[in-house]
Amino acid sequence: MKQQIARTLIAFTLAIAGLAATAAAQSTSAMTVNIPFEFTLGERNYPAGEYSFVREQHILVLRDAQRRSLAQVLAQGVESPIPLTEVKLKFSTYEGQHTLTEVWNGQDSLGALLFRSKSQANEARRRSAELRETDGGGQQ
Repeated sequence: MKQQIARTLIAFTLAIAGLAATAAAQSTSAMTVNIPFEFTLGERNYPAGEYSFVREQHILVLRDAQRRSLAQVLAQGVESPIPLTEVKLKFSTYEGQHTLTEVWNGQDSLGALLFRSKSQANEARRRSAELRETDGGGQQ
C-alpha cells in the first residue's frame, strides 16, 4: 500500500513539473521585425527600424535592435482560426499616426491584442463623439 501511494505521489509530482515546464515554455515568445514607419506603442512614439517583441504571458515587451527594453504594455491573448506562418503586426492609423494594436508571432494561431493607453482611449472617445455630432447634425 505504501509503495502504491509513493508511486502515485511521484507520478503526480512529475506531471506537475511537466506542466510547469510546458507553461513556462509557452509563456515567452520572441520575434524580430522591421517596421518601416514611425509608430506609437503605449504613450510613446518610436522611429522606423528593427525591433523585437517578447511576450511574457499578458505583457508585451518592445526591444530595440540592441535588445534594450523600450516599453512594456498589457496584452490580451487572441486566437486565429488558422495558424499563421509569418510574423504579423496590425496597426490602426489616424491622421497619419500608426498605433500598434496586434502582434502575431507567426508560429501558431496565438496573438496579442494590445490594450489602449488612457490618452488613446480618450482620443477614440472624442473622435466617436465628433462623428456622432456630425452624423446627427445633418439629420432634421
